Amino acid sequence: MGDDVGGREHAGRRVVAGLLRGGLAAATLLMAMGITTKLVSADTTTPALELNALVPPRTPADGLLGAGVLTLVATPFVRVLVLAVVWWRAHDRRFVLTALVVLVLLAAATLLGGG
Repeated sequence: MGDDVGGREHAGRRVVAGLLRGGLAAATLLMAMGITTKLVSADTTTPALELNALVPPRTPADGLLGAGVLTLVATPFVRVLVLAVVWWRAHDRRFVLTALVVLVLLAAATLLGGG
């Protein structure tokens, strides 16, 4: 059983590493596309970075930039959630509880911070 748990933890770490790389790559690509779109359209305005300013976006460039920022912000949330699943499958209840507390705190901070 120990080898199976160790194998799942290793696979979980690979998933988390891929998630972080993928989230960063997606956010970078979206923001680069948004900046390029702004430069091509000669749009020099910069809207406030608030959720209600991003939906609906003022321009396609603002939509791309907003999606990039949201992807960058969401990646750590998803990482903690994936880690909770990895730890659950490894039967490490203490780390599962820790991950769930972190998720609750992140959600509370997001809601109390106004989004």
